[in-house]
Amino acid sequence: MHIIVGILLLLALLFDLVVWGGVKTIPEVGPKIRQIAQTQAPLVLTYMVIGEQLDAVVPALGRFGADYASQAFGDVVQRIKDDPNVAVIALFDSNTNSQQATVKAMFWAVPVLLVLFLIFWWRRPRQVTSMSGRRR
Repeated sequence: MHIIVGILLLLALLFDLVVWGGVKTIPEVGPKIRQIAQTQAPLVLTYMVIGEQLDAVVPALGRFGADYASQAFGDVVQRIKDDPNVAVIALFDSNTNSQQATVKAMFWAVPVLLVLFLIFWWRRPRQVTSMSGRRR
């Protein structure tokens, strides 16, 4: 079971890194989101920093992340322009489209799946060794 949860964890983490790495490319508000994330949302900042590196190495992932982030957060761009201090709050405040709901669900899925993975890994079946095969 820990293998299945581990695979789901890696897929959710990859999705988060790719999409949050593309947030910086959202016109007019991407750099503002990153700046506010530095003080208000350390997990978002972590996803953005690592995701930007991943997006730079694999351009196809970078394009997907930028497009997905633009579609997911396109509805809150005006709110962020009006008050950049609520950038991270605006991204998580409401579900205006299915992409934004997916980003929000995947954002919280990673910590939950990490805890589940650690629990299942700790409770995994262990190999039993027998003393009967040993002679003196």
